Amino acid sequence: MIYLTVGEKKIIVIEPGNMKALKEGTMVTSPEKDVAILYTPDIEWFGEKLRKIIHSDRSFDPEAFDRVHKESLKRAEVVDRPYHPVKVL
Repeated sequence: MIYLTVGEKKIIVIEPGNMKALKEGTMVTSPEKDVAILYTPDIEWFGEKLRKIIHSDRSFDPEAFDRVHKESLKRAEVVDRPYHPVKVL
């Protein structure tokens, strides 16, 4: 993985080994641990479930988050949606 900061942008480039780990459910973090990357095959479903576990102060139960993430990995890949960020908060 290549991780760099250019101005205010943080850029992460992921190689096939880390992509495989992500698809298997492993969280990949930046060297400073300030950025975590997870994979889900169905971002809309994951975002919907995530909204339900995030509290108004933007905290969440890590076990609930882990459970939702693991459930999402069992879902079929949804690749026909146009790109758009999914707003959770």
